[in-house]
Amino acid sequence: MADSPLRLAENVTLLQKVNSEPGRPSENAIPCLELDERALKLRHERDIADCLAFVSTYSNDPNRIMALCIEEKPNQQGLIVSVAANAGNLDTLTSGMRGIISILENEARGSTAPLIL
Repeated sequence: MADSPLRLAENVTLLQKVNSEPGRPSENAIPCLELDERALKLRHERDIADCLAFVSTYSNDPNRIMALCIEEKPNQQGLIVSVAANAGNLDTLTSGMRGIISILENEARGSTAPLIL
């Protein structure tokens, strides 16, 4: 662990020899998938994940990182929302996330029942 700064400096030096300028950021193309296989378009699924990640941010500390992933279940049976963090207790976060997801679920089903939060 003590030699980590030295290793980092060595790696940076080696990478500079390979290429002195890092590549420009780019966006990966969204793969074309059969429409029959998915209920949501991939870009909509990504938008939902982006919004959920934004509203569930739990810290301004750059050392506390939260990640969120959404995947569609096979045969259009629903979505799986996964949340991970490198620090802290996630009980409050998962509780709040369940509330948000239940609202989205009610809207997706067309429920007109009043929401109690």
